[in-house]
Amino acid sequence: MLCFDKPGRENAGTLGGAGRGVDMALILKPANQSDMFDICIREIICKPRNF
Repeated sequence: MLCFDKPGRENAGTLGGAGRGVDMALILKPANQSDMFDICIREIICKPRNF
């Protein structure tokens, strides 16, 4: 998974995939690793059809 973020923003964009290429993109509220369950998915930009 790849995350792109700009300091001071509330949202972060993420790209992820398995096998070849990227097949999912999300906008989420980031959190530290110790607060992993505080991550909130704000928007699903794209996903595989059979997700």
